[in-house]
Amino acid sequence: NEAVESEKQAVAREAEAVESEKQAVESENAAVARENEAVESENQAKAAEAKAVQQEADAKESEAQAVAREAEAVNQEAEAVQREVEAKASEAEAKQREAAAKETHAQSQEKESIAKKDADAAIEKDNEAKSAQEELEAALAALKAE
Repeated sequence: NEAVESEKQAVAREAEAVESEKQAVESENAAVARENEAVESENQAKAAEAKAVQQEADAKESEAQAVAREAEAVNQEAEAVQREVEAKASEAEAKQREAAAKETHAQSQEKESIAKKDADAAIEKDNEAKSAQEELEAALAALKAE
């Protein structure tokens, strides 16, 4: 009886040891599962951070492209203003040349008018001189006749 009882106790202790070992393994498995969850959570956090960094890089790239487009637009506007300034300068030069041509034409007409007046005056003086010559010749003829 004692041997049977002793064997029962030994079996019970062995069962307790197995149960204890089983609980230790379950506890270890739970710890490993928690560690795996922590690693998975950390991986997700790193992935989210990487995604955020990529989005920020994309946003900066978009901003840089927008700035480049704006700079190009400003440059084109400056070129357009420069062309407009050159066109106005060219127009002003053309007007200046036209004014100079009109002035030259007016001066030519004035000189022509003066020359015509001078010619008319010379003709008048020539006519007066001829008339005076004729009067003189008539007077001389009258003197000779007397």
